[in-house]
Formats: sequence, structure tokens, C-alpha cells
Amino acid sequence: MNIIPFFTLQINNPLLQFKWDLCIFLQRTDFVLCFRKYCSGGSHAGATRGRIEKRVLNKRISKSEIIDIKAIAKPEPALFGKALLGKKILSVGRKAKYLIFKFDDTSKLIIHLRMTGNLIYIDGSSNLIIKSDENGLPRHARVIINFDDGTRLFFCDQRKFGRLWFYGN
Repeated sequence: MNIIPFFTLQINNPLLQFKWDLCIFLQRTDFVLCFRKYCSGGSHAGATRGRIEKRVLNKRISKSEIIDIKAIAKPEPALFGKALLGKKILSVGRKAKYLIFKFDDTSKLIIHLRMTGNLIYIDGSSNLIIKSDENGLPRHARVIINFDDGTRLFFCDQRKFGRLWFYGN
């Protein structure tokens, strides 16, 4: 099956930080229209970092709830919640597809979103409409991080591939 590029148009939307490639391919005698969506720089982690960083900087973790223990890679799920308690986020970085949260005591939380993972930040004043489950949590929520100001960060992953690691000092 030989696909020959016939026409390419690139549409940039800086507000959403997405690039859309509109490709029309000439395949035999048929036209195939192909949309390909990817985040700026080709990384879902990069777009998520940009969206989350300004909201969680200098916030202190007051509580963490683990809904799905398979999401926690290190340490044991029982120790994970205790390890995060009281930590203040100093920076949110990215290395390849890993998100790295650095805390005030040099410890780190590392998140890999894998295929369908996402971080959702919710504060009390937002009027966002988010699909939720029967408990009122965002659908597919695996880990919840509560901050001392009442805001929350949800790690959601539909296919359950994403993982979280905590490395202490």
C-alpha cells in the first residue's frame, strides 16, 4: 500500500498549545483525510506540565488518597501517602515523558502518564464540567492529592498504565 503525500496544511492554535496536521493523502485513486493531534513538542507530558505548574507551585500537600494501588510504583502504597504529607512543591519539571515534582526537602514525585494518564487540578472556584463517577470524583481517578488551601490534583488514567514514584531525600 503506497501512500503519496498530496497536500499538507498546518494549523497552529497557541491558546490550546496543540498543533493539528491536516494531511490529505492520495492513495490509489481515493483521497484519505487524516487528522493527527499532538501536543507542542510532541509530548503530552510537556502540555500537562505547562497547565499544572503555575497552579501547584508553593502549595503544601495536606493529604493524599490512593484509589488504585497499582498506580503507585514506589514506595509501597501504604508509605506513599505518608511520604507526601506536608511536602511543599517548589518546581514542576519534565524529563522526556516524566513529570518531576520537586519538594522543599529535596524529595521528588515522578509521574509517567503513559498512554491515557492525565492530571486534573480543581479548585473550589472553578465551574468546570468534568465527567465524574458515582462518588463525584473525576472519572478514572487513581490518586488524589489534596493541598492545604482546599485545592486538589487528580491523577486520572483510563487504561491504568500510568505510574507514580516517590523518592525521598
